[in-house]
Amino acid sequence: MARPHFDDELDEIRNPSSTEQRRARSDVDREIRSDMKFLLISLAVVLGLGGLIFFA
Repeated sequence: MARPHFDDELDEIRNPSSTEQRRARSDVDREIRSDMKFLLISLAVVLGLGGLIFFA
């Protein structure tokens, strides 16, 4: 027979509260946005340098 307190902790792990889910989702979204911004800036720099070298 499982302890009631332990069951509550397991339920919280399996089904986190909606505020925790929102917070985790917003953290992930923020990370993805910053990664995409970095990739776009890197792409612009690489294409700009490539264009300078190509047309020089």
